[in-house]
Amino acid sequence: MAGVDWQIVVSLLIVGGAVFILLRACVRLFSGHSAGGCGSAGCSDCSADGADRKELVTLQTFNQHID
Repeated sequence: MAGVDWQIVVSLLIVGGAVFILLRACVRLFSGHSAGGCGSAGCSDCSADGADRKELVTLQTFNQHID
């Protein structure tokens, strides 16, 4: 590999890593496997009764006209 610049090698490694991540995401998308988490379907660790839900707060805006 004489004559190959180190910057080309590094850039090819970065591009290869990005392609790997994109392919892995596509495989997970089409195979139905998810990364998990409490917001995803099939969560077994979350409470079903909603005891850990936060209360929503309603905000009002007041329009003030300055003449």
